[in-house]
Amino acid sequence: MNLNKNMIQVYGLKKSGTNFLEFSLVKNFPEIGYFNAYPKKRSGQALKHHKPDLNEAELGIIYIYKNYKDWVPSVKREYSGQDLNEWQEFLDIVKTFDESKCLILNHGWCVDNFEQMLKMISDKFGLTLPEVPIRPTSRLDKGGALCQETKKEYIHYTKE
Repeated sequence: MNLNKNMIQVYGLKKSGTNFLEFSLVKNFPEIGYFNAYPKKRSGQALKHHKPDLNEAELGIIYIYKNYKDWVPSVKREYSGQDLNEWQEFLDIVKTFDESKCLILNHGWCVDNFEQMLKMISDKFGLTLPEVPIRPTSRLDKGGALCQETKKEYIHYTKE
């Protein structure tokens, strides 16, 4: 295991569900030792919000996104400095990746199909499914891989 890379690297635009996915990986697949990477060669922004790169992970990446109509209000509510044009650009990038090393997940689908999402991750990367899955039930703070649940209600806007 490389201590400078995650076995699986999460990617997604700000406000797209990266904390939800990181929380789910940390709580359900502790064997991967997921951490929130901040590369020295890049801005102070977490790696997960940079353009996806297969070279930043040992096994592969998971890209999470929200439907555009759900993502825009989320970004505007708490402007994250994210360029609205990046929504399509990032999705187009990951669609070119080797499917055996990349899993693309829609946030709304993940919320509605949590256990199926965990099974997809397990199958794709050869991980052991937890006997009792742990899912976030409240909004998550901004702690990345170390995020904690808050007392605020989790809001899922629309179903696909």
